[in-house]
Amino acid sequence: MPIRPAVTALVLAALVTGVFWTLRSADLVRRLELTLLDVRFLWRSDQALRVDPCIALIEFDERSYRAIERHPVFWLGLWGRLAGKLLDNGATVVGLDVIPTHVEPSEFADFARVAVQHRGKLVLIAALDGQTLVHPAEEVVAALGAENLALANLTRDFDGVARTQAVQPLPHRALGRSNWPFLAALLAERQAGVRASEPMVMINYQSRSHFASYRLEEVLEMTPETLRRAFAGKAVLVGTLARSDQDLADTPFSLRPASDGWRHSMPGLWVQAFTLNTLLTGQKLLPVPPWMGLGALFLANLALALAATFWRAPRVLLVWLVVSLGALLGGYLLFVLAGRWLELAPIFLSQPLCLVLATAVRLRSVERERIEFERAVERFVAPEVLDEMLADPGLRRSQLNTRRVVTVLFSDINDFSAVCEVEDPVVVARMLDEHYQEMSRVIFAHRGTIIRFVGDQFMVLFGAPLPLPNPAQAALQTGVAMVERCKELAQRGKPGFYGLKVGIHTGEMLLATIGNDQKSEYTAVGDNANQGARIQDLTKKVGVAILASQATVEAAGPTPGLRIEDQGEHPVKGRVKQVRVYAISREGP
Repeated sequence: MPIRPAVTALVLAALVTGVFWTLRSADLVRRLELTLLDVRFLWRSDQALRVDPCIALIEFDERSYRAIERHPVFWLGLWGRLAGKLLDNGATVVGLDVIPTHVEPSEFADFARVAVQHRGKLVLIAALDGQTLVHPAEEVVAALGAENLALANLTRDFDGVARTQAVQPLPHRALGRSNWPFLAALLAERQAGVRASEPMVMINYQSRSHFASYRLEEVLEMTPETLRRAFAGKAVLVGTLARSDQDLADTPFSLRPASDGWRHSMPGLWVQAFTLNTLLTGQKLLPVPPWMGLGALFLANLALALAATFWRAPRVLLVWLVVSLGALLGGYLLFVLAGRWLELAPIFLSQPLCLVLATAVRLRSVERERIEFERAVERFVAPEVLDEMLADPGLRRSQLNTRRVVTVLFSDINDFSAVCEVEDPVVVARMLDEHYQEMSRVIFAHRGTIIRFVGDQFMVLFGAPLPLPNPAQAALQTGVAMVERCKELAQRGKPGFYGLKVGIHTGEMLLATIGNDQKSEYTAVGDNANQGARIQDLTKKVGVAILASQATVEAAGPTPGLRIEDQGEHPVKGRVKQVRVYAISREGP
């Protein structure tokens, strides 16, 4: 992996991570995060939550109103008799999620007797309405004791959904008390001595109540033995399910339409029960440590930034999909298995920006690389080869620095030094320019790559930078075509130094770009590259225009239209063993 693009991707991922970690408290991010949290509640099975068997619910609704035949405002005596039945038969604490504001003298005695007899075990509620405290009648408070009143207010997030609940006492000076406990927290303390250590607790919900529950009118008719079996040792919550009472709250499950009567809401009684269950069982939902959330956000962005830096669109989209699904699955597993809440909204919101920025950086880098590459090689390769490499950056990179078997061709003009001695430099330059133009056309026609020309010499590669089906055969055909073109020009009256000597060799070479930041060139490096130049030097000694090594002739295979004649072995500079060479020419009619 190239270091510089990788570092760029790293910096980009860190930048995007920092931005969205800072923005995670923004309303848009918070709203999406809470929705994603609700989705985890919806996906989680109810079996994932343990229900404390020491919690029991007594519920009443419109059917209870019809069965009891008295308006609930006159139920103070009924509450006293109910609480007495429950506490006399073993209930640990009874929480009445009601506010009795009307007192009838004939009904008050029953309630007062139970409140005094079971002091500390009967809890009633008050509720804050703005800055006004709505509480039971003063006679009820006097009999009950102000310390046995608790706030029933549900805490709601900024979108109105009850996901967390305040559990530590709330300062509010009313009825002579400075701090008011909340109902579920007070019941947890009375039931099991559990005191909340944090001001808020995230409520661990199920889709609906799975607590032991009974109807009010049925409990009033139970025998003592039945009451003991049902309620002994339990915290009992008593409250309404009647829609007309409007004691309802939106919860994470409000996202899902339901077939029952609680389509978009949950009874406040159940919310209190789930809060109490969360405190008693210790199944609290907690956010992951900040370092974990920040690390997950950074890793997700880094994966996408690296993909967008080094890969093309299909792979990048696949990585995006894998990262998104991985984050969603990881967040869900943390939620279900460990009760931990990983913030997913910053991950999902940061991914598109990270992708756009990384792609823009990549395109800028690719465009710069393309321009530099085009400037460097456009004069040395055939136009169709250049177009093919410009269209595929990956192909361009993979072929520019590699080790491969290729064929090298060296050509030189016969007696060029003698011509330079007698001709004006301006004339020589014009001759060379015409020679370069003519030979380049021939070379490009056979998909050769001009590595360099120095003076009157060409160095040409076949099979690089792009592979050819048979580079050796292409080099042989090119050498013959170059010699023939020079003869043709000479016959047309062009200056007489167009006679060529050509050497061709095939072998493994290192194909690389060498140079510095100011100037670099693509070339073949290795002994096999030098061997082509040494074979060219043998042409004058052997007395032929084109010589090719045995390796080239063997690699070329059958060569229709060409004559290949063995010229024997000859010593070459830098080699202990002699080299067998072959004369190459056009086969006659």
